[in-house]
Amino acid sequence: MSMESQGPGWWLASDGKWYPPQDSTPAVPPPPQGVPSFSGQPMPGQPMQGGYAGGPPPAKSNNKGCIYALVAVGILALLGAGGCSFLLFVAKDKVETAVDEMTVREGVGSVDEPAPVGTAVDIGDGWEFQVVDADLDATDKIVANSEFSKPAAGKKFVIVTFKGTYSGTSSADMLTQPELIGESKVASDPSFACELPDDVPALDTFVTAEAGAEVEGSLCFEVDADEKELRAKFEQFFNAPAYFELE
Repeated sequence: MSMESQGPGWWLASDGKWYPPQDSTPAVPPPPQGVPSFSGQPMPGQPMQGGYAGGPPPAKSNNKGCIYALVAVGILALLGAGGCSFLLFVAKDKVETAVDEMTVREGVGSVDEPAPVGTAVDIGDGWEFQVVDADLDATDKIVANSEFSKPAAGKKFVIVTFKGTYSGTSSADMLTQPELIGESKVASDPSFACELPDDVPALDTFVTAEAGAEVEGSLCFEVDADEKELRAKFEQFFNAPAYFELE
């Protein structure tokens, strides 16, 4: 090839260069590998290989490893959840069984034989409790003491005075919330709508006491006005609940 004709038979190619007679086709420089034309076809001088211009088709990514990993994680998660559920079920069953065994109280203080007023009953963890006194219709007293303390329609206020003694060898918490239960079997917690008179000390139901300590005080309950056979109920943690008469 030459930039100028060298004689008869030399011919001018599209690249602007002269070629001798023995060359039937011009030498067209190939385009960069892997660069297709705008039509999607290989440019002149670039063969088709595997249907892709400029080389073999790109290898397809293999996601089987990721899929297997995800499936394995899922299986482990299911087994883990099932295992945890099973362990929780076993633990819950054991706790419920232990509680059932502890919540059966017989004799004085049981649901069938509530302790009379003034009779102390062991409620567990070194604590003994008793009902000292009870005002089964303290509505007028409470209302006269505070205009903001009024029972709901069909309800009445009841004041119960309790006394607890701790006989353990070290300090311990008292975590009990007395309830009143009547013939309807509906438990009533101490009422926040009831304000005790100043001369009636309130019972602190969450205290830490030393050995030999005594706690005494009253709580106000709001119950149905026609409720009958009211009894107090004590339960210290998971220990058997104790029942007390109010009159």
